[in-house]
Amino acid sequence: MTSASEDYITELRRHLETKYSPRNERIKAVRDRRNLRLEPYIPPKFKALTQMKPFQYPLVADVLRRTTAILGIQHPVPTVIPLGITQDDIKNSSLREKWLTQAYPRLFLHNTYAQGLDSLFEAGEAIWQVRERLHEWHDIEPKGLKERGKEYLARTYRHHQATFPFRARYVDPATWYPVYDEDGLTEVMEVTKRERLPVMQRYADLLPHGLRLGDRGPAFYGGEDVDFTEYWSREECVYLVDNTEVYRLENNYGQVPSLYAYAIINSSQDCQDWGLSFTYPLLALQDAISNLITMWMNWGFLNGYPMLVLDPVA
Repeated sequence: MTSASEDYITELRRHLETKYSPRNERIKAVRDRRNLRLEPYIPPKFKALTQMKPFQYPLVADVLRRTTAILGIQHPVPTVIPLGITQDDIKNSSLREKWLTQAYPRLFLHNTYAQGLDSLFEAGEAIWQVRERLHEWHDIEPKGLKERGKEYLARTYRHHQATFPFRARYVDPATWYPVYDEDGLTEVMEVTKRERLPVMQRYADLLPHGLRLGDRGPAFYGGEDVDFTEYWSREECVYLVDNTEVYRLENNYGQVPSLYAYAIINSSQDCQDWGLSFTYPLLALQDAISNLITMWMNWGFLNGYPMLVLDPVA
């Protein structure tokens, strides 16, 4: 196994951020219009004269609301095809369907499934990271000296019933940078900004001797957010904070633990073109409607409240 060095991860990140910049620009364009961050232009002198606010037509927000509602936020209903035609095969298939039905709500906690579903329409792709939570699964107090065997087994059973050994986390597509080979997903990098204090408290003891995260930025317990890079390959996982390695572990999953789906698949061989928002073709239409209605409103204001003297606005 070849380990990825800090320099390799930093250089790979620089390359992927450049490669996927058009994708991130498309996602930002959709989100800006969904959240009504782009106001139609009104000449400053004219705006001061009429005091009219620009009108923003919520086309993208409405379409995303409707498309998401079509599927709803309920978890999918699993269907397992029997491996054979015997009664045992059919019973096994039904048992796995029941297990998956109960497992989905425990796998996708805190609206992570709904976030991914929304992202599927907004950004054109849905991404989750699925990892084991065996430390919680095995976190059982040892058998007491006076505790009977049946009581210990019953307590262990209740703990396992209440603790699911897997957890899915929603990943923002604009922070997810995949690398593919002929066998599929081979490397993934997630680049985010995180609050400095919790990161310091968690990873300070894992830094190389004599090095503090604050040495590469603001003060140790304050200042701006830190730059957090989570790198996965088929062999290992590495965490970097401000380009400093703070954590490394072997990947025993056999693959990158990312679950992803694209809304619209096209024939492009460039993976940055895969996935496209359902509303991306509507962006220009929303801008045109917003500009037109804004002009109508200002025209109506001037005709409804005529003024004796109008200075040129240009």
